[in-house]
Amino acid sequence: MQALVHPRPRHRSLVSAVLVVALVATSCLAATVRRVVTESNAAMLGGCRLEAAEGAQPGDCWKASVAEIDEFIAAHPDQPVTINALRLRQGLLLTVHRQDALAKASFDAVAEKQLKTDRDKALFALREHLMWWYREAPAPASGSALPFDAASRARVAAAVEDIDLQLAGLDGAANTELRWYLETLRASMVARKSSDTTTIDGHGNPVADVVAQVTLELEQGMKRFAALFSEADVAWMTDGSQADGAGDSLLLLRRRVEGRELIRRYKSVAARKRLTMAWDSDPTWTAAWITQVP
Repeated sequence: MQALVHPRPRHRSLVSAVLVVALVATSCLAATVRRVVTESNAAMLGGCRLEAAEGAQPGDCWKASVAEIDEFIAAHPDQPVTINALRLRQGLLLTVHRQDALAKASFDAVAEKQLKTDRDKALFALREHLMWWYREAPAPASGSALPFDAASRARVAAAVEDIDLQLAGLDGAANTELRWYLETLRASMVARKSSDTTTIDGHGNPVADVVAQVTLELEQGMKRFAALFSEADVAWMTDGSQADGAGDSLLLLRRRVEGRELIRRYKSVAARKRLTMAWDSDPTWTAAWITQVP
């Protein structure tokens, strides 16, 4: 048997949000549910090493987790709450691996009224946006990312509105990881929309109203995103050494690394478009510390 290693999917924060999807099971089912969850977690994280049948191809490791969820559901038809949580997990797993048709089938099988947590309800409500984003916004390293046209940018704007609606309904203390994911997703969408908005005319001259719009979008997006970080996070991202972070949890380190990369992306978009940003021109601006992120 060979071990399959799947490359990490884009937006690892979705994975983390999915890892904590609530599963309600009786004690006799708990061990089985935990095993199913653990194995699907590995498949979503992209570092899965599952025993594969001969001839299986790298990148197929999500299939074992999908099949196991199907088997569990077939064997326990009297557990509607657990079944729906697992179907949601399955749909998100398939979304991460860009299996849209299968993901839609899993989502369609979810009985929305059986979703019990705000987290599950929010992810389910955003399912169409998630499938679209994973399909249309591949990692730049893949070489398949194309600039968003006007219709795609409008789709991003609609997605951001719906994300804001879901965030407004979340209990922050009970959904810290999901809130982080949705805020990061939102910030990523704003950065991509701004990056792909043309700010010059056919003669290479800046279009004043478009420049103002993109500048405002980036500033507002960065101000909101930067507000997620603590003083310790800021120190980690700006001091260059990160020596004091040696004892931090992997979750915290992941957030900081992702946050730093997204801040760099915002700064890169602004620099490429030669925009005058508040974080560069106004030292009193709320998140002026981002200028110190290397």
